[in-house]
Amino acid sequence: MIRAILAAACLLLAACGGFDLPSPAAAPAPLAATTIDEKALGATLLAYEGVLQLVDQRLSAGDLRGAKAAAVSRQLEVAWSAIAAARAARAAGSATDYLTALRQAQLAVTAAQSALKGK
Repeated sequence: MIRAILAAACLLLAACGGFDLPSPAAAPAPLAATTIDEKALGATLLAYEGVLQLVDQRLSAGDLRGAKAAAVSRQLEVAWSAIAAARAARAAGSATDYLTALRQAQLAVTAAQSALKGK
């Protein structure tokens, strides 16, 4: 009886002609690459937060003023915009835009650190 039901189900499915499933636009990134990307964004965010803490300390001590403060502020704004762009690109699945924005964020954080040091 079970064999007869299974045979009938197979015949019905065979008569349907199959299913046309859309193929994915691109294969997903390997898990290791995704983990590395997440770690890179996390490291960039930690560096950004570290610079913010240094800025807070320098402001509290009165050591950060004038042109130096303006330069650090500009670089932190660039870094935050690039971090936001990296997050948006990651959410959209655009690896190229993600890596470009991430690199811009890293460069801006480094520039802010240099500006804090006076270089």
